Amino acid sequence: MSLTESLTELIIEPLTVFPEEIFGHLERTVVQSEGEIDRRRRLLDITWKPEIKLHRIDLPQQHVCTEEEVLTEQQVSNQERNSSLDQENQNLQRLKSNRRNQDPHKLKRNMRNHSPLS
Repeated sequence: MSLTESLTELIIEPLTVFPEEIFGHLERTVVQSEGEIDRRRRLLDITWKPEIKLHRIDLPQQHVCTEEEVLTEQQVSNQERNSSLDQENQNLQRLKSNRRNQDPHKLKRNMRNHSPLS
């Protein structure tokens, strides 16, 4: 091999290898940049159009009282109240009639005996 051929080979070989390395490096950089651009695009999509997932929760049904039920409960309450008032009235009537039937002298003695001042 002549000196010229050796020099030519020494100069041409790196010139063909360097562009391949440069092209490979450039290709890797483009792939990384595209990945970064996709990642940022997804972040923007999430920021501008957030995905809200709604989940339905089934709550137990509550009983709604009808007007008739409310009236019935009020009637029962009124009856109970009236019954207790009637009972009190009967007790008062009985006490009054007992006092009327007692001997007036005996009643005065009982009152003196049970008086708070004695």
